[in-house]
Parts: sequence; C-alpha cells; structure tokens
Amino acid sequence: MKPIIFFFLLFFSTYNNQLISQDSTSQKDNKLKTRVDKIVKDVFRQIEKELGADIYEDESEDFELNNELEINKEEKYSPYAFPRNKKVPRNNSAYFIPENLDDKFLFRYNRVEGLFLGLQSPHQYFWDIDRKLTIFGSIGYGFGIHRWEYNIGFAHQLKSNNNLFEAGIEAHNTVDSRDHWLIGNLENSLSALLFKYDYKDYFLRKGFSTWLSYNKRLEITDIQMKFAFNNDNHSTLEKHVNWSLFRSKRLFRENPDISDGNVKSLIFLFTIHKLDDKKFHLAGWSASTSAEFAGKSLKGDYDFNRYIIDIRRYQPISKYDNINIRLRIASSHGDLPLQYKFELGGIATLPAYSYKEFQGNRLLLANFEYIVNGSMFSDETTFPLSLLDKFNLILFYDAGFISKVANSESFTSGFQNFKINSLKSDYGFGVGSIDGKYRLSFAWKTDRKTAASVFIRISRPF
Repeated sequence: MKPIIFFFLLFFSTYNNQLISQDSTSQKDNKLKTRVDKIVKDVFRQIEKELGADIYEDESEDFELNNELEINKEEKYSPYAFPRNKKVPRNNSAYFIPENLDDKFLFRYNRVEGLFLGLQSPHQYFWDIDRKLTIFGSIGYGFGIHRWEYNIGFAHQLKSNNNLFEAGIEAHNTVDSRDHWLIGNLENSLSALLFKYDYKDYFLRKGFSTWLSYNKRLEITDIQMKFAFNNDNHSTLEKHVNWSLFRSKRLFRENPDISDGNVKSLIFLFTIHKLDDKKFHLAGWSASTSAEFAGKSLKGDYDFNRYIIDIRRYQPISKYDNINIRLRIASSHGDLPLQYKFELGGIATLPAYSYKEFQGNRLLLANFEYIVNGSMFSDETTFPLSLLDKFNLILFYDAGFISKVANSESFTSGFQNFKINSLKSDYGFGVGSIDGKYRLSFAWKTDRKTAASVFIRISRPF
C-alpha cells in the first residue's frame, strides 16, 4: 500500500508546486485560472461520459445539430468499438468492458474492495489512423481487500473503411462481477459510499482471454461480433468494509459464495445498435446475444452452456413522449456455477421486490416505460405546471418469470411452465431529469398490497 500512497503524494506535491510557481504575475494568474477551469471542465466531462448526462453545461437547444458537430470533431480513436455519441446507452453483457472504463484514472467503492484507486491505458479501437498493434492495461489497489489488481493486453487491428477486425489476448487478476448490466460502477460506488447499498456481487477472477472480433460502425448503427476463449480461476471473496457516509448503523449485506474452480469456456457475442438521439428521447433499437460453452472437453471444472438475448426498443410517439421496452431471455444447460445463475428483483429488473429475490436457470424479463417531457404542459400553461418544463414524467411496468429446472434439461425446456399467474410484476411512476437519466421513482407490487418502494437512479434502467 505504501508505494501507491507515495505515488499520489508525489503527484499532488509536484502539481501544487507548479501551480504556486504560476502565481507570480497577473499574466500567470490568468493562465492558472484558465488551467483550473480546464481541469474542472475535464473532471465534470468525465463524470458526464460515465453518466451520459449534461451536468457542467446545459443541453443545447439545437440538440441534433450539436450531435452532428460532435461527430465531426471525433478523435482519431475511440475507447469502444463504435459510439460516436457517448449519450447512447450501450447494451452491455458481462463480457463487454463496461462503458465507464474509458477514463485514465480508476475509482470505485464497494463492500469487497473498499476504496479502489488505479490508473489505466484503455483498450482503444483505431478507425481513422493506421495503428495495427495496440497495448492496453490497468493497475490499481483495493484498500479494503489489501490487494493489487491488474490486467494487460495486446491486440492487432486491421481496418477497411467502416470495418475493423481484431485479434487480441489479455491477462488479468482482478475483482469481477456479473452485474454490470444492472448498474454502472460510478452509480454503484456513490450508492455504497453514501448510503451503504452495494448492488453488485463479486468474485476473484484470474486467468487470460483471447479473441477474434469483427466491428462495423455507421452513422447511427454499429455491429460487433466476437468469438473468445476464457481460461479463468474463480474464487469466493468476503465482505471487507462496512463504512458509508450515512446510515452508519446499517450493515452491508454479505458477498455471496460462488462455485470456486477453473472455468474454461468458448463465448460467442453478437450486438447490433441502431440508435439516434433526439432532443429529449432516444429512437431506435438495440439487441445483444451471447452464448457461452464450458465443456469438460476444454479441461475445465464445469460443464455448461449459457444463453442470453436482450432486445430493446426506443419508440418516439411525438416530440414530447416516448415508449421504451426491453425484453430479456436467458437459459442454460448443464452444471451452472453459482456465479452464473440468473436472478430477478430489485434495481433495473423488478424494483418493487427485494434485490435478487428470485433465482433460477430460466428467465424472462419485460420492462416497459412511458416517458412524457414536461414541456408538453409548460408550452401552453402557466405556473405551477410551467415548472414541469425541465422534468420528465415516467410511468412504468415490469414483469418477470424465473424457474429452476434439472441441469440435464435442454436449454429450450422449462419455459412451458410459464403462466400469467406465475409472473412477478410491479408498476409505478417517477419524475426524472429532461435527459431521462436522473429519476425519483415509486414502485408497487401487483400481487399483494405493500408500501411503495422508493428509489433514486442516476442512469437509465435500460
């Protein structure tokens, strides 16, 4: 731990000395002010990229024109395969690098690692320059778990117009989670740090991955196909910290046990997005499919197949309102390790129910929301309805089905047990920011009368 503390002390000491030396003349004062303003903007813009929201500067009135200008100003590389506009939510699976990992400085807080600080050279995809070999990696320290974590990788890229082919290999020793699709690192870290709610479960992942991928990027459409081989040793981790700024008497829940051992698997991924930002809402659709095959023929400890399909539709109704729908289907066959099981309940799935209340190896999930921008009312009314101009009104409904069938059953069986009365569902309403990310919502179960579940989000649920 001492080397990293020394590194950060040396960094800030050097930086402060530079600032002091610039303070000798009024001209240097102006330079210092400009530099500080730039640093503040850069910090807020990093947070904006994480959240996909406008914080530091208001959203432009001519939103679509600004998007076009931003596309033209795009850098020569992108830390993801495709997005020109960071506001578009990507359809992540457990095997994609989450969107929030493009920063050079890594920060997170959870009940297993405690405070994690690190540095990163992110995986980049070069579209407009000839850069065949890329090297990427990260290193950081978890102060709660008292452990260094790292990854390092190499990739070879070949591009042709809007097509990019890649072959790569990466070694890693890190704390991982299968819950990236539920919540991003920043939102989860703030929730844990402030209110002692950690919405991810963790395990230690050591090993390597190698892959071949094809990526295609058009103006509002992107495609990625990826074939990978993973060789990982998974280990259970315990909860190591119990501190938060508020709710000091509350305890973090324990980190659940996993199925320890070596998992060797072949993975096929296919994603396609056709999304276009409008002034207030999204338009288009997004689909992601993953299939993982872990057989004893690969000489791993587990023998299973696992399939996930995730489809999302963002449908504008008018200038002011939008309907958003997500359908998620998951199934498996064989000896599924605990960390690969499917779960429903709580954040981003069925918010009126307890977190991961339902578990199994067959899953159906449907989420529906109707969003109305408040300017629909404020354009023709006066106070107090005029206050709605900067808000969205949200109505939502969620329904899910989950079951457990014998490991020997095929991945298509088990869904015949689905009946309407076997669904778990909830409904509710919320008030959100104009860009749809920040929202305060209230949800009720449909199967019995209960008090409302109240939750705050700083990102879209899907």
